[in-house]
Amino acid sequence: MDALRGVEGAAAARYFQAFDVMVQPPFRFERRSKHPAHNSVNALLNLGYTLLTGEIAGKLEHAGFDPRVGYYHGVRCGRSSLALDVIEPHRADVIDRLTLSILNRRMLGVDDFEDKREHGIRLAPDALRRYLSLYEHAMGEASAEGNSPRARIRQSVEALRRAVMAGHAKESTVETNLTINAQGFEGGT
Repeated sequence: MDALRGVEGAAAARYFQAFDVMVQPPFRFERRSKHPAHNSVNALLNLGYTLLTGEIAGKLEHAGFDPRVGYYHGVRCGRSSLALDVIEPHRADVIDRLTLSILNRRMLGVDDFEDKREHGIRLAPDALRRYLSLYEHAMGEASAEGNSPRARIRQSVEALRRAVMAGHAKESTVETNLTINAQGFEGGT
C-alpha cells in the first residue's frame, strides 16, 4: 500500500503541475494547498471535494457501509476513509471540471473570494450560494453517456457493495481507482 501511495502522490503532483496551465487569468493555481487554501482555485477544489466526500459518505451509509473504514485510506479519527476511496475516480470528472468551468467562464470573479487569514481563501457568502447552485446543477447533469455524476457515484457504491458481498474486496487488491480483483468492480465511470 505504501508503494501505491507513493505512485499516487507522484501522479497527483504531476497532475496539479499541469493544472495551472488550465486556469485562465486572473486566477492562478501555482500549487495544491488543502487547508487552508492559499488561492481561489484551491478554495473551490477544497470546497468541492468536501461536498462530494459528504455525499459519498451518505451513499455509503445508506448502502450499509461505515464510511470511516476504508481500504486504501486508513482509519483516522473524523475522516470518512471509505468515502475518500470512492471519491478518487470522480474527483477530476466532477470537481476539477466544475472548478475550471466556473473560473474560466467567469461565473465567479476575484472579488467573490475573501482572505480569512489563518483560515485561508474562502468564498464570500453570496458567492458560496452561487457555487452551491452550480455544484447542484453539475451533480445532476447527464453526461454524454446519459448518466449524472450522482448516478455514477451510486453505481460505484453499489458495485463496491456487490464486491464486498461476493468477498472480492480485499485491502491488498484495492488500487487508487478502486479496482477490486479482476472480478469486474471498477469505481470509475
